[in-house]
Amino acid sequence: MGMIMKKPVKYFLVDAFTESAFKGNQAAVCILKEEHERDDAWLQSLAAEFNVSETCFLTPITGLDARFRLRWFTPSVEVDLCGHGTLASAHSLFSNGLVDSDKVEFVTRSGILTAERVQDNSKVRVKGGSFFIELDFPVIPTCEYSSIYDIDTSMFSKALNGATVVDVRRTTTNNKVISEDFFNGSAKASSTDKIIVVLQSWEAVTELQPRMDEISKCPGKLIIVTAAAPEGSVYDFCSRFFSPKLGVDEDPVCGSAHCSLAHYWSLKINKCDFVAYSASRRSGTLKVHYDREKQRVFLTGKAVTVMKGSVLAGFLSHSGLVLAYDRSFCSIFVCVGKSCLLLRFSDGSFTTSFITTIGIDFKIRTIELDGKRIKLQIWDTAGQERFRTITTAYYRGAMGILLVYDVTDESSFNNIRNWIRNIEQHASDNVNKILVGNKADMDESKRAVPKSKGQALADEYGIKFFETSAKTNLNVEEVFFSVAKDIKQRLADTDARAEPQTIKINQADQSAGTSQTTQKSACCGS
Repeated sequence: MGMIMKKPVKYFLVDAFTESAFKGNQAAVCILKEEHERDDAWLQSLAAEFNVSETCFLTPITGLDARFRLRWFTPSVEVDLCGHGTLASAHSLFSNGLVDSDKVEFVTRSGILTAERVQDNSKVRVKGGSFFIELDFPVIPTCEYSSIYDIDTSMFSKALNGATVVDVRRTTTNNKVISEDFFNGSAKASSTDKIIVVLQSWEAVTELQPRMDEISKCPGKLIIVTAAAPEGSVYDFCSRFFSPKLGVDEDPVCGSAHCSLAHYWSLKINKCDFVAYSASRRSGTLKVHYDREKQRVFLTGKAVTVMKGSVLAGFLSHSGLVLAYDRSFCSIFVCVGKSCLLLRFSDGSFTTSFITTIGIDFKIRTIELDGKRIKLQIWDTAGQERFRTITTAYYRGAMGILLVYDVTDESSFNNIRNWIRNIEQHASDNVNKILVGNKADMDESKRAVPKSKGQALADEYGIKFFETSAKTNLNVEEVFFSVAKDIKQRLADTDARAEPQTIKINQADQSAGTSQTTQKSACCGS
């Protein structure tokens, strides 16, 4: 295989939710030029090397101004949501002139998040110097800990070194109680796996000396400890955040925890605006606004860059990490019923209670095709009409599109023509398309669209047609491999027609006006 050198990766080490260096919460922010530039093993290894609570990886989305793909890694796992990492990422972009706008959007595992540069709480452009950043996050609701599972809460007092526990809450997912896997620790690490333990006083939190070995035995992935501020304080509440299961004993300032704390304290003291204090050794301050109507939490804070440089390690060898893919393809879903198909393909699982996609979701799976490693980057776009203006922005970067309808819902089938017209207007002319009829496992009495009708529509547009079942895994792999093969063949044909180019190493260009062009796909590169 030999050795392939990779370009250095620019990074910034940022202290978030503070105005002072060496306070707040550290995050390393790495700027990648392309999504496939490094694989997940390398990202995780670098996060372990930085050994701060979160390492963030930013990748610009081609053709979309001020929009980036954002991923967060602790030293041991990737996580779904990270407040201070998002703040640090936005700060790095704003303070280093990497975006012209005062607002950036991040496409994440928790949906689209926004960060806006503001001065105090006004929407005033900041010309220079220190500035605030406001993050727009989803609320994470809480419920009573023992409402369903009768578990002895004394374990939390023991883990917190005998502290008096006033209340114990737990987060919910989309207003549904978390599964049993959450309590036995077998569920994947997730931003929703939180236990909130309310202590008797502010001092009980600030002076707490927890027992990490006992916290590791508690249900869930992490514990948030909180208490109300004393009367007359400039703060409303304080908190600390313990997550040894995620490789971080204590996260100095956890922004995402306040998506749950805002919900809890708004119910407790009937407020929607808070000043929150993180009582770790490094300390930190957040302004928090809970929008009950929109079910969003706005976190405002400052950040300080304390270090910047380049990551030099990044080569491919027989014994090292695999740091490159042969190709990387971008594809997207449109229409309805896609999320269950994507979950089946990416995670090998199926659920009957899947929540409707809001805006954009994103998954990655690496496959082997004709002896090549192919990374599929799959964008799951919202099928509802009201999100069409959002999702069409992603069409021009797509290399393949799966048009999915529900065989038990004729209206979803009839809407396919509208989506095709939309694709023809916004996507590239040669994008590969496949028509997919999902829920083929359903009883014939419930079928509204005959298979012959789907085939006829596919023939009309000259595209492939499959019927699938996310539930039984019928033809799911075949659909994704088929679109990957079609994209691979199209790119190979394009490369074959392209004029060969010679790359000269360590030689000056002798021809004035001659330039070399590296050909890359509009979406991901090769």
